[in-house]
Amino acid sequence: MPLTDTQMRTARYNPEGTGNQLSGGRRMYLQLDKSGAKYWRLNYRFASKDKTLALGVYPTWSGLTAGAAAASPR
Repeated sequence: MPLTDTQMRTARYNPEGTGNQLSGGRRMYLQLDKSGAKYWRLNYRFASKDKTLALGVYPTWSGLTAGAAAASPR
């Protein structure tokens, strides 16, 4: 299920290390940093290896913009 804008805005870093990634669907997620920054990431496979692509920083990249960018590398 896609993330709502409210979920993205209110998400906070957890120093215990759990829950610092919010799934946006289609192997895309919002990574929460201890500095308070929120980064869009996309997991994908290439040549039988897992890779991660940095898509942008929230709120500069909204959920819709990041979702469109995630669809383009495929």
